[in-house]
Amino acid sequence: MNLDDLKAATALDSQGMAAHIDGLPQQLDAAWQLAQRLPLPAAAGAQNIVICGMGGSAIGGALLQALVAEQCTLPIFSVRDYQLPAFVGPNSLVVCASHSGNTEETLAAFEAAHACGAKLIVISTGGRLAQRAAQTGCTYWPFEYASQPRAALGYALMLPLGLLARLGFIPDPAALVKEALAV
Repeated sequence: MNLDDLKAATALDSQGMAAHIDGLPQQLDAAWQLAQRLPLPAAAGAQNIVICGMGGSAIGGALLQALVAEQCTLPIFSVRDYQLPAFVGPNSLVVCASHSGNTEETLAAFEAAHACGAKLIVISTGGRLAQRAAQTGCTYWPFEYASQPRAALGYALMLPLGLLARLGFIPDPAALVKEALAV
């Protein structure tokens, strides 16, 4: 295939991923702006951060962990499983991220975190996870992006990044974000 042939490449892109990639800077900016105005969870006393997700929703947590591990005042763990590590408890901040809000493993992790009294925040477009957040009174950060979860990378990364910055667990990256988005 000739990669310079836009018509041929577009014909092969049945899910419109090229458009999502092209729009990534705008998505990153929109997600960063959203993270600045959503309500914060109660996180006082947190001693560790656990980010739960699967597939495309987990990519943001893994990237965040790699990006801020050296700057974060708390250890960050990425969990792609039904179960949480044994250390998770009332002094843990657990971020449950699921694009659809219906991911079985993330729902199970949410229930386990709630049962052990962890500080919880849900990031999703809705689904059962949003319903459970409302039922339990935990913080919910909704976002809207109609796509496959892997195409919502801007939200998967920037919402948790904004969360950690606003909670004071990492130095404020606002200037770096602004500079990166200007390129």
